[in-house]
Amino acid sequence: MVGENGVGKSCISLQFIQHRFEDNYDSTIEDSWRKRATVDGECYLYDIYDTVPSPNLDTTIRICQGFLVVFSLASKESFQACIALHDRISLLQDLEPNEVPFVLCGNKCDLEDSQRQVSTSEAEETARAWGCPYLETSALRRTNIDESFHQIVREINKINKKPTTDPNTSKRTCHLM
Repeated sequence: MVGENGVGKSCISLQFIQHRFEDNYDSTIEDSWRKRATVDGECYLYDIYDTVPSPNLDTTIRICQGFLVVFSLASKESFQACIALHDRISLLQDLEPNEVPFVLCGNKCDLEDSQRQVSTSEAEETARAWGCPYLETSALRRTNIDESFHQIVREINKINKKPTTDPNTSKRTCHLM
């Protein structure tokens, strides 16, 4: 998972992994988790990296297969930072932008409309330009949390053109950032 500090990356991860919301999580800590989940009838092992800006970030980007790019709907700055992150990831992956699996997540959709700085249409337009899905999430209310992670698996499968029903494989691993 990538995005600015304070956008809710850790809270999204905790909701997906542990089904809980942590209000006072230290957003300056880099963390990783593992979870098994079934997506479209196939079992996957998620390796989730919750990142912070660090000297090791580029190395982590290079090994990941898919990216949840998270911004806060209440922060135009965090949305603009996602655009720069998208370009950086594509460069570090040494692929065309449409060959890198992305899901754009606008977090904190539970906030009042008056607090919103990024419109749904603006985020959808960016996702269309990237060729990826856009989901509005709420770690607080658990809105679209599982769907975000499941969608990135679908994007990885679509780009890798791997069949989702391989009778010889009972599980697959997805390294997500």
